[in-house]
Amino acid sequence: MRWILPVALLLCGLGAFAQASQPWFTPVQGFVAPQAGEHPRLFFRKADVPQLRERAATPAGKAMIARLKVQLGGGEAMPTAFSDATTYDKPSSVPLPVGAYGLWHGMGFGMLYQLTGEQKYADLGKQCVQKTFDGVRDPDNRYAWLNPGVSCARGRCSPPWRWPMICATTAGTSRFA
Repeated sequence: MRWILPVALLLCGLGAFAQASQPWFTPVQGFVAPQAGEHPRLFFRKADVPQLRERAATPAGKAMIARLKVQLGGGEAMPTAFSDATTYDKPSSVPLPVGAYGLWHGMGFGMLYQLTGEQKYADLGKQCVQKTFDGVRDPDNRYAWLNPGVSCARGRCSPPWRWPMICATTAGTSRFA
């Protein structure tokens, strides 16, 4: 009697498998495989950049870029306000304005680099990621681990960054604080 349920499940599974007319995976329509050496972007790929730049030139795109720059503390230099919190349970002792350094600044500057092609934004993104590696906390002091946003910033700021050097110098520093 105990074998009835397992046998029934096995037979149902075999029946479903036998009726499949194609493999369990299906190709994604319109997908283009990455080119050799193309960094696998998380949100867009190299071929998408021209269209993103066109959209950024529209009134709505310009408004989004202006808002991004506000969130980046002006968007033309490193933010000047940083949290001085050292643990998740004690907030910063200084008031943090909009644009204070946050863990996602590297990603924001990386997006500006992709939209403009200006090296200064890739450099600012790299500096922000270094702040993350250094343990500077987000304005929401619960977040200060050394890795969030780094992959996204790396994907946006490539190829100007020399990642083997950065990864070698930060190996083993990942931690939750």
